[in-house]
Amino acid sequence: MEQETLFGTETTESDTTTHNTSTTIQVLNRYIVSTISSGLLVVDQQRAHERILYERFISRSTKECISQQIMFPIQCSFSAADAEIISEIMPELKDMGFEMNPLGNTVFVITAIPAEISDGEVQNMLDEMVEDYKNSLMQKFNDKEQSIALSMAKQLAVKKGTKLKPEEMQNIIAQLFSCKIPNTSPFGKKTMIIMKDNELTEKFK
Repeated sequence: MEQETLFGTETTESDTTTHNTSTTIQVLNRYIVSTISSGLLVVDQQRAHERILYERFISRSTKECISQQIMFPIQCSFSAADAEIISEIMPELKDMGFEMNPLGNTVFVITAIPAEISDGEVQNMLDEMVEDYKNSLMQKFNDKEQSIALSMAKQLAVKKGTKLKPEEMQNIIAQLFSCKIPNTSPFGKKTMIIMKDNELTEKFK
């Protein structure tokens, strides 16, 4: 059984026909540029990764989720109000790969976490998730599953300014083209542009 990582583990044959991975480069530690049959593909690495992770997390509600067990359980503490929110969204958190149980009124013991995060990130991630959930309620957006998936994707996506290895860039492009909605991030921003051959030619006239 393969363990999911932030950048994935494999590239399918159909993915490699979409772009030429041998000419994939990173520009400004922000964009991934690759040649395609019609010209150049330019991908915003953060937005693309947000889309990939969002669709991955959303899909977990319909299939068995793979969690990583923690050798030493983690105790996470919250305010009374935030602890109520954690209790409210606990079923959705379990769908995403968290295993937790209450210890008193404001403390939760975490025994398993999603494969994409480390032990040291758990408290901050849950704190941010609670804040994002509060904001979604204020915006009258009350789909718990989507709110949590959006929060996790935003927090875990590779950020602008991060230098990527060649295989990481290739995996992002391959996985992006496997997404249901590859052209935009889950926040509605463009993930990519394609500059066609004739557009490049015009630039040099």
